[in-house]
Amino acid sequence: MTDNEPHLTGTLRPSQRRAKRQVPASIQNFLDDPRRRLIGIVGAAAIVGGLAGAGIAAAATPAATETQEYKRLEARLADTVEAKDQDIDEQREQISDLRVEKGKLEAAASDVEDQQVAADARDAELAARETAVSAAETAKKASEFGNGVHIVGTNVTAGTYSIASSTDCYYAWMSGTGSDADIIDNNIVSGPATVTLRDGDVFETSRCGTWSRIG
Repeated sequence: MTDNEPHLTGTLRPSQRRAKRQVPASIQNFLDDPRRRLIGIVGAAAIVGGLAGAGIAAAATPAATETQEYKRLEARLADTVEAKDQDIDEQREQISDLRVEKGKLEAAASDVEDQQVAADARDAELAARETAVSAAETAKKASEFGNGVHIVGTNVTAGTYSIASSTDCYYAWMSGTGSDADIIDNNIVSGPATVTLRDGDVFETSRCGTWSRIG
């Protein structure tokens, strides 16, 4: 200390001393009661220990994706997905098989339709042939006749008729069909013969066979 520095001498008066801070009554009672202090210390220690234990437990708990339960669920889900994929593949194969069968059925139906068309065509052709044959037979019958009395233009078509051969062939033109009809002209031949018939003629033939129209 130098001579130039001021020196503080004397004693502080009571009014110059720092005032003492007042402690709240609740805190003062706590500090004054040993039992309360012990309970507070134990409670604080329990809180600190609980917080520390929670931190340790949190640190020791594994992530959700690392648990055995999660892994089991994940494996089960994978199995389920695989099974569904197999089902889908099987259904796709069944659909493919059904499409093949559908194609076969459509082809078979087309063949049946073609066969039906061909059968219809054959039936139509056969019907046409039968019609032609029937017409030919009708025409032949109309152009042929045998023994009996025939009215030309009614059951015999007018025209020229002949027979290839005969023995004692009798034919005649009559005035009518009754028993009292007169003979207009007649003839008896053996061998071939030819006659010309006109509409309205009454022609009778016997033992001559079949007369065929030739013109």
